[in-house]
Amino acid sequence: MGPFSLETINHVFPEYFETLRPEIEEISEEIGKKRGEKDVADDNPDNLIDYINLMRRLHEYYKEVIKKTNILIEYEGKLKKEKGSERITKIFVALIIAIVSGLIGYLL
Repeated sequence: MGPFSLETINHVFPEYFETLRPEIEEISEEIGKKRGEKDVADDNPDNLIDYINLMRRLHEYYKEVIKKTNILIEYEGKLKKEKGSERITKIFVALIIAIVSGLIGYLL
């Protein structure tokens, strides 16, 4: 979610911060624990099955994020355009004020 602003994520994908991200972080921690507990000599498949299930959950979240990518990109572009035009407007207003102030000062 790195290239997107918090405003974009909150608007387009509010459940990301509420649900997905905490669960993804939890899954990442569990995967780290499973990798740390890994024992080549262990012939009990339970750890492997748990690991596979964690990876499946993570993959499902990944698919949810991918589904939202186009909408996130569009909204982020819209925000950038709005902020860009807002910035141009502020600069334009500042220039007009400076010119008018200069003219008033010159005429007085």
